[in-house]
Amino acid sequence: MSDDDPSSPAGSPGALSAVEAIDRLKARLGVATDVELAERLSLGRSTVASWRKRDQVPARFVEAAKGGQWGAFSFAYEHWTEIEKRAMQLALLRLMWRHGRIATDYRAFLEEGGMAAASLWKIHAEATRDLAAEVDRRDGADSLTALQLLVYREFDAQKDGA
Repeated sequence: MSDDDPSSPAGSPGALSAVEAIDRLKARLGVATDVELAERLSLGRSTVASWRKRDQVPARFVEAAKGGQWGAFSFAYEHWTEIEKRAMQLALLRLMWRHGRIATDYRAFLEEGGMAAASLWKIHAEATRDLAAEVDRRDGADSLTALQLLVYREFDAQKDGA
């Protein structure tokens, strides 16, 4: 955590105390200890203890503790859920489907590369929701099967119909 990271003091309106925010984050992430929470968030082991000591948690984590949306990009890849990892595969396919020519056309890369990169987090969030919904529709099918079905419907079916 850097010094320029805006934090949410416990006294501001609608704010959570550090203890409340930390406890909610632990519950949301399914961890029991401060060290596990720090590891899950890819932070230093003593970071959560320092939040407690100062009674301040960075705003992005307070928002997550309140149930706000956060993407997998908030964590290191090894801490992503299986669905988030599979969703990245789907997101990359969708990104290349939409912006594929940037990989082979230098002018297209210059014109669209920034837009494509900036859209990856949004495409990943959509893919995560879509994949989770497919798993649910299939009565808890494994995420690989759900991914394969989505990819077939979106890409192979379109290719065959073209």
